[in-house]
Formats: sequence, C-alpha cells, structure tokens
Amino acid sequence: MLINKHLVNGIRGDTKEIRTATTNTFEIVTDLHSSKEKQNYQRIMEWLTPIDYAVQQSDLVSRCQKGTGTWFLETDEFQRWVKTPTEDHNHTLFCPGHFQNDPGVGIAYIFCNFRQQEQQATHNLIASLLRQLAKNQFFEPTEKLYSRLESGNKRPSFEDLLTTLHDTIAMHSRVIILVDALDEYQANEDRGRFLKDLFRLQSHTGTSCSIFATSRSNHLIEDFFEKASRRIIRAEEADVRKYLEMRIKSFQSKVFNDISLEEEVKDKITGVIDGMFLLAKLYIDTLASETTPKGIRRALAEWEQIANHSKDPSKQKTTLLDHAYEVALQRIQHQKVQHFILAKKVLSWVIHAKRNLTPSELQHAVAIEIGLPEFDKENIADIGLSVSVCGGLVIIDQESHVIRLVHYTTQEFLERTWKDRFPKSQAVVAKACISYLSLKVFDSGPCPTGLLFKKRLNTYTLYEYAALHWGHHAKEALIETQKPAWNLLQKKELIAAYSQAILFSTAMYSEFRSVSEMTNLHIAAFFGLSNCMPALLNCKRHPYLEREDNRLGRTPLFWAVEHGWCEVAESLIEGGADIEFCSPHTGINPLRIAIFNGNEAIAKLLLDRGAKVYLTSNLTCEAIDFAADQGNTGVLKVLLDREAGIVDSEAMIRSAAGGHEETMRLFIDRGAGNKTIAEAISHAAREGHGRLVRLGLDRCVGLEKGDWRMKSALEYAARYGHEDIVRLLLNRGAATEPRRPWRTPIMAAAENGHNKVVELLLDHKADINLHSDYGNALLCAVRGGHEETVKLLLDHGAIPGPNEALRNAVAVYSEVEQLLASETARDPPIRVKVPVFDRKSCTPLLWAVSYKMPGILKLLIDRGAEIESRDRSGQTPLAIASQLGVEEMVRFLLEKGAKVDKKTFKGLTPLIIAAEMGHVNVVQALLDHGAKVERKGHLGLTALTAAIRGGHEEVVKLLLYNHASVTHRGFQDKTPFLLALENGKEEILQLLRDSPTQRSSNLVEDISELEEEPSEEGYFAWKETQKLWEMRVQEARRKVLQDQAS
Repeated sequence: MLINKHLVNGIRGDTKEIRTATTNTFEIVTDLHSSKEKQNYQRIMEWLTPIDYAVQQSDLVSRCQKGTGTWFLETDEFQRWVKTPTEDHNHTLFCPGHFQNDPGVGIAYIFCNFRQQEQQATHNLIASLLRQLAKNQFFEPTEKLYSRLESGNKRPSFEDLLTTLHDTIAMHSRVIILVDALDEYQANEDRGRFLKDLFRLQSHTGTSCSIFATSRSNHLIEDFFEKASRRIIRAEEADVRKYLEMRIKSFQSKVFNDISLEEEVKDKITGVIDGMFLLAKLYIDTLASETTPKGIRRALAEWEQIANHSKDPSKQKTTLLDHAYEVALQRIQHQKVQHFILAKKVLSWVIHAKRNLTPSELQHAVAIEIGLPEFDKENIADIGLSVSVCGGLVIIDQESHVIRLVHYTTQEFLERTWKDRFPKSQAVVAKACISYLSLKVFDSGPCPTGLLFKKRLNTYTLYEYAALHWGHHAKEALIETQKPAWNLLQKKELIAAYSQAILFSTAMYSEFRSVSEMTNLHIAAFFGLSNCMPALLNCKRHPYLEREDNRLGRTPLFWAVEHGWCEVAESLIEGGADIEFCSPHTGINPLRIAIFNGNEAIAKLLLDRGAKVYLTSNLTCEAIDFAADQGNTGVLKVLLDREAGIVDSEAMIRSAAGGHEETMRLFIDRGAGNKTIAEAISHAAREGHGRLVRLGLDRCVGLEKGDWRMKSALEYAARYGHEDIVRLLLNRGAATEPRRPWRTPIMAAAENGHNKVVELLLDHKADINLHSDYGNALLCAVRGGHEETVKLLLDHGAIPGPNEALRNAVAVYSEVEQLLASETARDPPIRVKVPVFDRKSCTPLLWAVSYKMPGILKLLIDRGAEIESRDRSGQTPLAIASQLGVEEMVRFLLEKGAKVDKKTFKGLTPLIIAAEMGHVNVVQALLDHGAKVERKGHLGLTALTAAIRGGHEEVVKLLLYNHASVTHRGFQDKTPFLLALENGKEEILQLLRDSPTQRSSNLVEDISELEEEPSEEGYFAWKETQKLWEMRVQEARRKVLQDQAS
C-alpha cells in the first residue's frame, strides 16, 4: 500500500494498469467498508432504542384515503408554516414526504399510545427522536457517544441523549418533529418533562425546529402550547363523502345499487357525525350488514334522532359513540355461538392486555385451556376470523404487526361497560397467563443458552408477555386468582424459567443471562403482590432479602421501590431489608430510585427508616439536587424537612431551568440568597419560564449577576427570543450592555433573527454599533443569515463598513503586500510574520459572501458597505465569491465596481482562484469584465497553470480561447504543457497541442526536460516505475512529432 501511494504521488498519471488495479481494489474495499458501516449503524441504532415509529407511520400512510386531507394544506396555518418564519418556530405543521429531496431537513415522529406507557418514558422518546434524525451525514454525534461509552457497553444517561440530540438537530438546516395523541401520554409529570425538553431543544439549537402536536382537549397539555398556533382538526365533509363512497363500492350487496340511496347515506352520515371520522367508520360498518333499503333508512333515522336528542354538543358525540359501540356489540352477540365465544375471548384479551399483542400472541392467548399441562396447537384459531368476529372494533396494524382496538374511545367505552357484561374476564386472563407459565414443558427451568431461549420465545409466543404481566392481571382479580398465583410462586423451576424472560425484557441491556437469581420475593415485589408478602416473609429474617437478581444488583426492595409499591416496600423493610444497600452495578440505592420516580410516600418511608439523604456513589448526585432537577416538590420538601443541608445554587438552578415554579418558590421560602436567585433567574430566562423570572425578580436585587458564562438574564432571554421576559427585565432596569466585552443582548437577538426583541432593545437605547469580542449586532445578524434582521438594523443606523480594528489591520497588511508578492517567489521563500485577524476584524460583507447570502450581500452593498474590504488572508469579497463559485455574487460585485484583478496577500487574483477551483462560469464572468489572463500570482502562477494543476479541462479550454499563453514559463519555472504532462491529463495535453499559440519546439524541449527525471515529489515513484515513465515520455514525444509532420 505504501508503494502504491508513492506511485500515485510520483506519476500522477492515469495509465490503464494503475487505474484498473486501483478501481478494482477501491470497489472491493468500498463494498466491504459499506457493509461494515451498515452493520455498525444498525448496532448503534438498536443500542440507542429498539423503538421505531417509522413502522407505525408506514401503516398510517397506507390507510390514508387517497384524495383526502388536502383542505389542511390550504389553511393559513399551513401556508405560514411553509414559509418557515425564523421567529415563530411554533407554526409547525407536518407534511410527510414534502422534504424527501432535501437531505438537510430531518423529520421525526412519535405516536403516543395509551397501551405503551412504559415505552413512553421521556428518555425512550428522546432516544427515538435521535434514532430517526441520526442518519447519513448526521450520524457522527451518535457514533461519538457510542464510542465514548465503551462501544455500547454502557448505557447513555438522559443528559447524554439530550446533548447528542441537540448536536444532531444543529447539523440540519431544518427539523420537523411530529408528536401525535399527546393525551394518550398519561404520565402527566413525565409528559411535562418531555415537552419542556422538546421546547428547550427547539429554542437552543439554532436550527429551525418545528413541532407539530395533536391532542384531544386537555388543559394540562394546552398550557404548554400557550404561544403556539392552533388548528382544530376535524373530518371535512368532502373527505368523509370520499371515504363513504369508497366503502360503499366495496360492499358485495346490491342493496346500494340505488344511486339515490347511496347519496342519502352519505348525506345523513356526514350530517350526524359532526366532524368525527370514527363515527363515519362505525356507521358504515353497521350498514354493511343491512340487507334491505328499509333497514338502512331505519338505522339512519335512529342516528339522526339520537344526534338531535342531545342539546349539549359536548355530550352529543359521546352519546353517538356509545350508541354506535352498543350496536357493534349487539352485532357481535347475534353471531353464531362459537363466533361469539371467540369474539368474547379476543375482546377480553385486547381490553385487558397491558400492551398491544401481536397476532401470534393473541392466537396463543385465546387458545389456552386453563388448568391443562399441555398447550394444544390445534386449538389455535385463524387470526383473520378472530378479528372479523369482533365487528370492526379490532384491527391489525399491518406494518407494526399488532392487534389493537380501532380507537382510544373504544377502549374507554369497553372499560366502562365490559365488566358489567363479563365481570370475570380479568380473572380469566390472569389464570390463562398462570396456566401458560405452568405448562409442563417449562418444568426444566431456564434455558442454558441464548439460542435455546430465543427458540422458547418463538415456539411459545405468549411466554414473554405472560412472564411480564401475569402478576398485574392477578393483582386486579385478587380473589379469583389468589390460589393459582400462590402456587406459581412456590415452584422454583418455573420462577427461574419465567424470571429469565423478565430480566431479559426489562434489562438496560439485551444480553442473555443463563442463570437468574430471582426468588419468589423478587417476583412478588416486582408485581406488588402485597397480599403474598406476609406468607413469604414468614421467618424473622428471610434468607433472600439481600439476594441480587443477577442483572443490575437489584434486591426485592429495589424492585418494590422502582415500581412504586409502598406497601410491599414497607413489608420488606420490616422484614429486615437493608435500605442503604447500593447496587454494585449501578451505584444506585432505593432512596435515589424513589426520588427519580417522584414517589413522595416511598421517599418518606425510607427517610423515616433512616435512609441517608446524601448519596455517596460517583454515579449519583445529592438527593436534593436530583429532586430539584425532576421538580418533585413533595419529595424535595420531605428532604428539606429532614435538614438535608442548606439550599445551594445548583439545586435551585436545576429547578429554574426545568420550569418548576413550586420547587423554586420552596427554595426561596427556605432562605435562598440573592446571588443564588440571580443565577436561577438567568437559567429561567434562558428556558423561557417567565413566571419563574418574575418570581425571582420580586425577591432579588442585582440583575447583572449572571451564571458562570458571564451572561445576564437579559442576554439569555434575547438570545432565545423570549420577548415577554426581555420586556419584563428591561422594565425592571436590566442593562442592555454587558459589564465585560462579550455578546450584548442585541447581538444575541440579532444572531438568532428575533426581530421583535431587537426592536424592543432598540426602543430601550441599546447601542447598535457597539463592538465586543463577538463582533457587533449587524455582523451577528449576517452570521445567522437573517436578511430581515439585517435590514432592520441598517434602517436603525447600523454601520455596514469595517470597524477601527479591521482598518488598522488592513493598513498593516497593505504595507507588506508588495513584499509578499515579490519575496515569496525566492528560493527558499522568506517567512513574513503578519498580524492575525480575530472575530472583531470580520466585516458583515465578508461574512455574507463567505456563507453565500446574495440577498444580504446586495443589501449591504446598497447601504454603503466597503466593497474592497479584506479578510485575514487579504481576500476581497470578489475573491471569496470566485473561490466559492457563486456566479450571481461575482457578477453583482463586478457590476458594483469591484476591482477585477485585486490580489490577495498571497498574490492571487480572483481569476486565478476561480480557475484553480474549476468554476468555469465564474471565470467567464471575470473575463467578461476585463480580467487579465496573464496576470501572475504566487510563484508565477497564472490562471492557465492554475486550471491545469486542478485538472479542469473546461476552464483550460476557455482560457485558451481567450489567448492564454502556453509557452510562458512561470510556476516552478515550467510551461503549461510540462505541468499538464506531469499531471497526466491527456485531454488537457491535446488542448494545449491544438492551441494556435503553442510552439512544437518548446514542447519537445519540455519532454526532454521531463526525460531527465520527474519532479522531486515523485522521485521515489520514478525509481520504482521507470519503465512506465519512459513509455509515457516516448508516447508524448511521438504525438508531438506527428503533429509537427502534419
């Protein structure tokens, strides 16, 4: 490989032998590398989280009725969102596939589900967003996180996930996040934490991050979206009619052949559903079973009567839905007896299941024969039949491959009414789980290998579900299941078998463990079976109280605390459990778990029994800080009441940053000092928590006491566009300029395009032209790419030209420019030390050109920006635009009078720069405005030799057309032909030979010079490949002589 590298560097040719070998090797290596990269990517994604909402999204898209929903795209809210206003990130509507051709735009979605509460923990949702956005060129932050955590041997903390997601979002040009059915995210505190984290990401990344959320009416959720645009989503009549028409056409019955009847059905149904699509589905399902026009009209009249009967619109939909569900249940009951029995079993499982079941799991669940020691596969019913007998109330998600009820309201209705119809259905489910786990095949205990364990799960598909949830079902049907539950807890082999499934499914890692140390105490604590604890703790000190579960070092007390079973935890403590036991694997003790989960009752129990408030493990923080971070006011109060320590700034800052008003008020009431409150105000201002800022201001003096970054609360609020907080702080006397040279509030607002905040600060006399280490307001606005903000600042007197520091630096450079141009060509070149520009020395105009902002460029030039300003290397705006290849900006600058041949400090003209980069359109534009083709640059470089070095055939052709000399010796004292010959570009060589200005004698001389030996850089390669080199030289000589002869 080393020899090949020198060959390429020395020869720089494109001989067939080298090209073929290199290409073949490259293709093989690329394939191997690509395969390895895909495996690595998939491994890291699974490590992050197995949750993949893309499957559910595909299923939803496949169910969408073609031609519906277009009204939504025409709404004012959607149209405003399409324009992506920089200041209002809350105008956030979602359009699947709209950005599929723009790789810079990331789209991620979360579908909340009332059946997936454990899956919907905040850290899981953040991990899922990261998984969806960390693709292709945005994968690097996640890959670094994986490597840092010992290649996935450790789990990422929540802060790790949040930071990595922040960095990933910041790499995009725009990110759109969809969160559907927030009302089904039923853990209110966890949901609030997730939304706060989401909004923090939205305001802190600097990327346009749009959030679109849907929810049924819920004031707890609506409070989080006070400033967001809102749109009531309802089924439009046109969409409903399209759906009904499609369904009617699919009916096999000829009863709908009457066009007038079809129109009557569409008119009546759209009239009574009042925008609720689910009702349309339920009603058309009912009509599908009608056999006569009279029966259809009778049903329509009944629905119309019910709709008119209810005067309260809020109750009308509930009444209509309840009636529709009652009709559906009546249809189910009127089926054949065996079909009704099957439907009752299916619905019982679907209603009571703790998560959505797969079709195979449901088939096994329904097939269980309670009390029998063997599972009979011949008792498994067809899944299609199992779904069809449920009268449209149950559906299969084809993509996610789960069985679910048709709607959330279906679950609510059946939970209200099912117990009255079938009061023992929960007990039947619990007994079925226990019977399944007690099958004779599991008497052998746990599987010795991972392969056998997976085979067990594949063969007995309900096994994992039954292991994880049998106790939950038994707990809800305590009387009927007490005896079978106790019997299951007494069988060690069965416990060892199904605890293997529990540990595998609930572990932080998905690795296999062949041996489980879980006992019946662990199992009872896991499920919260308090009724079994007295009998299990029948001796003074149970031998298994401190036994770890062989996974994360969790004792029975850990399991009870983690799952919130206070009564069980108390029984274990009274039985002698060690409340200070710290897991050797995680460094966590029971008190920390109680605090994390916000369980005030268990925290109080542990403290009453002597648990220490301060945790000593290096993996945990002080209990007060942790409770403050989570906003657990109840837990925090319990800790402070125990004189856990004085209120420190860290705890209060955590409360303020998290938006926890009650906890912050608690700290203030407990004597927090002004300095601590001032720091908390800064963090509350950064996160947009206006009420907390006001609370702190009412109790604090010294507004300029910022955090360790020396940034005031006003700068934070301005940076993130919190207009109300900026106004509040200004009204309370906050200074608009910092005490130290840093970024001012107006710079922060300008850089992020918050125009209303900029105007507010200007109204309070903020210095628009103040320079700091960070630049000035105008430069910040340009840096952020906010054209409207630039215009606003210019309108209010911002100076577009360079500051004094830049003018002084340019003056110094001007004195040495000629020295650089003349002396660096010597051998060896002299070294000239010159000043280096800092951030204060960059002008808005240079920044606008460097980041390809033609609109801002034109705005600045029209307002008097200095067109010949230079950057740290002496490049003018024209030189930078030429290097970047932006023809529009090049022509604009030339039309505005930019000097076409102005050299950089290295002596390069815009034409030389453009030629070397291969920007043929820019070269043409420069030539059109009189650029000199033969103007020399660094070491005698011309535009032609620069194009040859870069191998740009089209640029060479254009320059030759404009009379560029092929005989001039300049760069490295070589002619263009010699440079082309060394680079091995046959196409360029032919262009030079065909040039009307070439002289064959000079070409032959060049070849003779080349025969001596190649350039010093290729010396080693020349020694190794002399034969190949000579062949090239002779071939070149032959072609030149042929040309001379002709």
